[in-house]
This record gives sequence, structure tokens and C-alpha cells, in this order.
Amino acid sequence: MEQGAGLQYLYPLPACQLKLPARCAHCPTSASRQVLEGVADRIVSTYLPLLHRLVDAVALLDMLHGFALVASGASGGGKGSRGGAAAAAGAAAAGRGYVRPVLTEGGPIALVEARHPVLECLEQGTYQPNDTFLALNSSLHIITGPNMSGKSTYLRQVALCCVTAQVGAFVPAAFASLPPRDRLLSRLGTGDSLETCSSSFLLEMQEVAYILGSATPQSLVLIDELGRATSTADGVGIAWAVSEALLAAGAPTLFATHFAQLTELVAVYPAAKAWHFDVGDVAGRRALDFTWRLRAGACEAGHYGLLLATAVGFPDEVLAAAEEVVAALDASEGQRVQAYTTADAAELEAVYDVVQKLACLAQSYADSGGDERQLRAAQKQLRRLRAEAEDALAAAREPGLSAL
Repeated sequence: MEQGAGLQYLYPLPACQLKLPARCAHCPTSASRQVLEGVADRIVSTYLPLLHRLVDAVALLDMLHGFALVASGASGGGKGSRGGAAAAAGAAAAGRGYVRPVLTEGGPIALVEARHPVLECLEQGTYQPNDTFLALNSSLHIITGPNMSGKSTYLRQVALCCVTAQVGAFVPAAFASLPPRDRLLSRLGTGDSLETCSSSFLLEMQEVAYILGSATPQSLVLIDELGRATSTADGVGIAWAVSEALLAAGAPTLFATHFAQLTELVAVYPAAKAWHFDVGDVAGRRALDFTWRLRAGACEAGHYGLLLATAVGFPDEVLAAAEEVVAALDASEGQRVQAYTTADAAELEAVYDVVQKLACLAQSYADSGGDERQLRAAQKQLRRLRAEAEDALAAAREPGLSAL
């Protein structure tokens, strides 16, 4: 609407909008756009496969450049001489705490003072390293500890180190030796799937069913909190049965859980090992001191859920009632251990340990070529292993230890 000289003129706006595209079709700008679109269509149809290959090549080059920077310890700039480049690269990588992994045809997954490659950059040198040793005689690691103690981060750390080593990059560790993995099987995180009407427990069961059907001795299995989305009895039973199945399959497995009952697998199966993340003297201070340090044995932090409830301000009467229920449940916990423990568990563990060391010795001797010097070294190690085996079996057969 336009107002002028006391009159109002109304323009039919819809009619103008209908005529506008027809008028613009004949203008020079529209013709230029059509020409450009035609040229672009011809270029895309002709060179799009080449552009895809170019993008892939640039991405691969960028990845290899990143690997080279990590291996050399460089920050991306500067120049260096060619003389002694390999030695300088090794020294620089060692300064950053990265090491060239040793890939073997068989043997254990051994990571010494390994770190999470992403979190250590965010925390700027304060990251706590941890060791990992998954072998034939210790294929299942049951990892316990309070919330936020580092269990999930540790599982992802081991996975990243294995993947990084297998793609040909240096590893954030003091030492890394591992055979190539045929697959990485994981059950991490929780959440529902509204699109498929699947609960978190259903998703857990589907993922674990796939793991059980696909795990091999050459795989790496990571399980974080299996069975929490159902009843405690069902969750413990499923987690226990899955652990036994993975032990039978011989698949190296890291199993993080809050079910303290799973640590009793150590008394039944020599290949099962219990680990925990240390949180200090909980009983003496009634507080959690997170060290993010992985230590052998089951978690001794007790009922750290009650400590967290106290820290966030639960009412005293609610905490008192919870402690009474926990005390009643603890009274019946010790009876189950005796039902599963075997008298020869310690002896079987000693045998497993000796067998694994013999397998590693045989692999090392085969890789060395079998010359006379290596033969003498192998014989010396065999004598030492025999003495260790005799001492371990004698300790395992002590009456006091066998009664546990």
C-alpha cells in the first residue's frame, strides 16, 4: 500500500509474486546461473570420483603427518638436519612418553605405564598412567572401584593404545607389546533407544550376545557395567555366566563392574584376576581419595555409595536405614564364597602362570632364529622357571593357603 496526494493505491501482491519468476527467467542473471549450474553438473559428473579419491588421499596424508609428529615429538614447525634423524626422532618421542610398539605373532598384551592419548593432553601432564597385562594365564580382568575412580577411562585407554599400535603409530606408554587383534568388541555406556523401543537392558543383552558369538582368543573384549539395568540377582548371574563364557573362549577381557561378587571368580578360575582403583583408606577417613591408580586385588573401599550419599547431603535417618540394610546383606555374603572356592585354586593359578611363561619363552626363542647364544639363554630361563614353579607349587600346597 502506497499513500500519496491523499489517495491510497493497493497493489495485488499475490499477482506480482506469480509474475516475478516468469520475468526473472528472462533476465541475464538467471541465464548466467543456468550456465554455471550446467558447468558444475558436468564437472561433478566427470570429476567427482577423482575428488573423492583426492579427499581420501589428503585425509590419509594428514593422519600420517600426525603420526610422524607424535613419533618425532615435534609440534608441527621447525627444521632439522637429516643426519641422525632417526635417533633424534626416537629421543623426542621418548621425551613425550610415546614408544614404538612391539608387534608379535602371539603372546600377551603388555602395556607399561600406558596413558589415555586424549585426556593427557587436556590434563597437561597430570594424567595417572597404568599397566595392563592380558595373557593366557590372566585373560579376564575384573576391575572394581567407586564411581569416577577411572574404570571406564581405563578401558578406553587400553582400546586406544591397541588400535593406535595396530594402525602403525607410536603408543603413549613406557613399553608396549601386543599381537594384532582380529576385532575389538565392546559394551560401553548405557541408554535407551526410543526409535526401536529398546530399553537399556535389551541393548546390553543384544551387544553381549554379539560379543559371545564373535569373541576369539585374538580379540579384545571390553565390558563396562553389565547387568545394572535389571535386578541385582539377574545382573550378577548374567555377568558371572558371561565371564565364564569369555574365559572358556580365551578372549582377553577387561570387565569393569560394581558387582563385588564377580571378584569371587578369582577363587574358581586361575585365569581370572581381580583389580581395583585405589581410593585410599576409606574406613579410617570416611572419605574417598581418588588416585586413579590400578592395583591388584578386589576393591576394599566398602560401600562407597553410602559415602557419596553422605557427601551430597542425604538425610541422616535415610543414611542410617541404608546402613542397616547393608549390614544385614553383608552378613550373608561370606557364605557364597565357600560354595565356589576349590581347594586347588592356588595350585591351578601357579600352573597357569608357569605355562604362560613357557609359551612366551618358546615364542621368543622362535622369533630369535634359534642360534646357539639364544639357546643357552633359553636353557637358563628354563632352569629359573623350574625353580619358580617348584616354589609356587609348594606355596600353593600349604594347608593354610589351600583352606582359603
